[in-house]
Amino acid sequence: MITVACILPDLRGGGAERVVVRLLNALDRTRFRPILILIEKSGDYLDDVSPDVEIIDLKRSRLLTAIPSLIAAIYRIRPDVILASHGYVSLPLAFLSPFLPRRTRLVAREANTPSRWTALQSPFRRLVLSLLYRHTFSRYDRIVALSGTVKSDIESFCRVPTGQIAVIHNPVDLESIERRAAEPSAVAPPEKVKRIIAVGRLHPQKQYPMLIEAFSLLSDIPAHLTIMGDGPEKEAILGLVLGKRLAARVHLAGFIKNPYAVMRHADLLVLPSAFEGFPNALIEAHACGIPAVVFHDIGGASEIIIEGVNGLLARQGSVEDLAAKIRQALATDWDREKIRDSAYGRFGLPYIASQWERLFESF
Repeated sequence: MITVACILPDLRGGGAERVVVRLLNALDRTRFRPILILIEKSGDYLDDVSPDVEIIDLKRSRLLTAIPSLIAAIYRIRPDVILASHGYVSLPLAFLSPFLPRRTRLVAREANTPSRWTALQSPFRRLVLSLLYRHTFSRYDRIVALSGTVKSDIESFCRVPTGQIAVIHNPVDLESIERRAAEPSAVAPPEKVKRIIAVGRLHPQKQYPMLIEAFSLLSDIPAHLTIMGDGPEKEAILGLVLGKRLAARVHLAGFIKNPYAVMRHADLLVLPSAFEGFPNALIEAHACGIPAVVFHDIGGASEIIIEGVNGLLARQGSVEDLAAKIRQALATDWDREKIRDSAYGRFGLPYIASQWERLFESF
């Protein structure tokens, strides 16, 4: 029996949290013992954790103050594998690796391209994070990149040998999404218009101002945009919506635990991010049969989008091209079954979970 302990700050809404919960729930219990270590036991996804997944609550609000409790917990359970799935955990854990049990193997799940993620930080934080990535990240026994783009970035920016990096995409849980998509929607779908949605944290990485600008160029189309997510740019985005006189056509819905009930009513997902590792919202929208417009080089997009089948790719940084691709997508007669098949065939949870299981058993 292989004990796998995954460390997360908490289970507040986010792509990494959702993926880790799905993975731990899916592991074969005849071969794996899943444990979830939380810096703070809180968040919207606690109810989604399977009852047979052991949860260890360190009862701290920050990782720095939780380090003694974290090390003590690791020595108490002595896991065969530790999976760190959040940058704010994986980098400090790499630094602490000499103090952990020798037989325990360390695996980091890297969701973003590190070079672009660090570039968004303040100068001091950028320096510290760059040093940690370049001088401690290679201490991991294996690093899991969510796409080929992320893998290449880890090799060059973090100076990690290619043999230490595996590519495993995010999974899509067909049964869960279909069940939850049938639930009542938290957002009343607007009628007699094209329904555009965007899903993700209101953060500079997501480039929502660019989406608002592009949407303002489509005033001749009867369309409505719903943005699901919360974050530090909320006030700035709301100000832009009001400034563009789009209050009647754009709704900031905040964080919604069940976005699938909203997705199933949508006509199009738009993902205007500057970069991503492997965007969950994209494959989840496809699982609901929804096409997408995505910037071409955001990381993993070219591994998900099959142009003309499940979406369109726009030129990064071009508001005009983003607007043009949205217009084209809304005018296209999409085959929703082909869109669903494009997600399930390549990113189904059983298939992705089996890749993780083989990785854990390889040590």
